[in-house]
Order: sequence, then structure tokens, then C-alpha cells
Amino acid sequence: LWRGYVQDATTSATEKEEEARVPVAKVVLSPWTGRRHQLRVHLSRVAGCPILGDVAYTKGTVDRGAVGSRMCLHAKELVIPLIGGQIHTFTARDPFVVDGDSIQLDNFC
Repeated sequence: LWRGYVQDATTSATEKEEEARVPVAKVVLSPWTGRRHQLRVHLSRVAGCPILGDVAYTKGTVDRGAVGSRMCLHAKELVIPLIGGQIHTFTARDPFVVDGDSIQLDNFC
């Protein structure tokens, strides 16, 4: 969906700007089963691209805490089927704002 960079939260302000950037990609995922950690495991172990900030599934990578203390995983929409055939849909705004070749995390991470 989008590829670019995010500012590394673990580097100091005196380091070169290019060295303080972590390459990232913004993707849209649709889980099938709802199994615990399904998206995290598949991205890390199958695709080889763990979710930014996911310390459980990024062992050995250099960007484990690149964005601070939160994992950059966001549910854009949640659809819950109810008994009786009703469906409740919850939608949230996108906290990942694309700005040129960088992404702003808009108070998310």
C-alpha cells in the first residue's frame, strides 16, 4: 500500500537524519480465523517483515523499539455479527499519516 520511513525513537537528535530513519511499509491485512497473534506471526515468521514495535516477534532485528513503546498495529474496521442477524461495524480513523516519503504516527506509537 505504501513504503517509506519512520523516525527512529531510539536515536539521539545529534545523529544524522538518514541514520535515524527506519524503513517501513503500510499494508492492509484481513485476518481469516481470528487466532491469537495470527497477523503478527505471519508477518514476522512467514513474510519476514515483523510489525514495527512488536518486541515479541522481532528478536534479532535492529528496529525493535524504533517507534517507542507501542506496536504499530491498528484495526481500521471491526465487524461483529450479533445473534439475530444484526451486524455492528466500528470504524476508526487512520493514525498513520503519509507525509512524502515519511509516515507520521499521529499520537499512535
